[in-house]
Amino acid sequence: MKNSRYIRGVAAVVLIIVLLAVPGMAENRSTDSGEARLTQEGSATKFVSPDRTTGTGAAPVGRGGSCSPDTQSPLLPGTVSFREYDTIFIHGMNAVPDAPDPDIDTIDLYGEGLDLILVGKNSSLYPDAVIYCPLPSYEKKTGGMQPMARYIAVQYASGLDASFSPEVYKVEVFNGCSPVKTLFTTFSNDGSCSVQILDLGGWYAFNRGMNIAISLRNVVPSAEGFFITGYGARFEW
Repeated sequence: MKNSRYIRGVAAVVLIIVLLAVPGMAENRSTDSGEARLTQEGSATKFVSPDRTTGTGAAPVGRGGSCSPDTQSPLLPGTVSFREYDTIFIHGMNAVPDAPDPDIDTIDLYGEGLDLILVGKNSSLYPDAVIYCPLPSYEKKTGGMQPMARYIAVQYASGLDASFSPEVYKVEVFNGCSPVKTLFTTFSNDGSCSVQILDLGGWYAFNRGMNIAISLRNVVPSAEGFFITGYGARFEW
């Protein structure tokens, strides 16, 4: 009997020790798995959340490291004419060049966007190309409201070394299979990413998808690239 009680007593002590050790083991597994961990720095204990990065709030845009940082200024500034609006911006990797084209030397893809390089101008004719920029639009909003668009935008960089080439010389906007507006406008920059805002001159319904067709040309003898990093539109209702 005494031996039996002694064995039961030892077993109870062992069970208590095991139960006390389990929470600690679970905590160690949680720490090792990266859910959360405590680090000791001197006399201060600091909580470290894994898989988190500290950002500045500004996302730089580069051309393989050659573009200056985007200031992230508000897109499509100006007066809002309707009560509500949505500003949609699409990454430049969704742009589609009209290729093959003998005037296109190379098409380079980067994480920042699409770089279309035109051959140099060596005659009275300008090497040119077209980039199509599709983006979604609205059939109807809740309550039957039809959003309208007037302002569109292109984020881009022209050439390098301040060549200001290629330049955009025409922009066409389509609603599905229907042409909506053609803008004969010229713009380029010094190779730094910037946003060009375009005014369609009135509000148009785009209920079958919007497509922005950008026509560009190289005006210098050297091969130069047009780097498109994004494009967008403001829908108002």
